[in-house]
Amino acid sequence: MALFFAIVSYVLLYLYTHWSFYVMWLVAWGVATFFLYAVDKTQAILGNWRIPEQVLHLFALVGGVFGGWLGMFLLWHKVRKPAFWVILVVSTVIQVVVSQWF
Repeated sequence: MALFFAIVSYVLLYLYTHWSFYVMWLVAWGVATFFLYAVDKTQAILGNWRIPEQVLHLFALVGGVFGGWLGMFLLWHKVRKPAFWVILVVSTVIQVVVSQWF
């Protein structure tokens, strides 16, 4: 579902903006990652099934780092888990380095 959300976001950005490929990629994956954080937070509150942490990490690493940061700070989700801090910091550094080529 989140992958579909990322693809739809990217297509809409492609059709209606003049942003670079990389910016559209970051926004699309960021929206999808924030969506996953919101679903996981809701499921945690309700005591239902959860999204595996590896999926949240993967989405942050492939470009959803901003959605991950927003999910942590706006939803106050996964803030006590050191692995999430490490993954988001590493993802941020990766995205900054990659942005130098775009």
